[in-house]
Amino acid sequence: MHPRFAFIVSNKISKRATVRNLIKRRLREAVRRTAITKVPNADIILIAKSTLVNTPFSEVSATLQNQLNQCFQPVRNIRSAPRRP
Repeated sequence: MHPRFAFIVSNKISKRATVRNLIKRRLREAVRRTAITKVPNADIILIAKSTLVNTPFSEVSATLQNQLNQCFQPVRNIRSAPRRP
């Protein structure tokens, strides 16, 4: 099994379908290159922001990788942390 991704690009970003589809293709490619091997089985929804239109692909890919790493880091056990006096 592998993670499933959904991409949401609203009409607020661009009224032109070609621009919205371009953003979806860029996000799909960034996911394909970075996230598939590092994300456990999950359903993930990516909501595009308007700044994504003019952002270089390398920055999109790096940001996606950083965000996924933050989301799927092992959570430390809060109870095992030392208490402050």
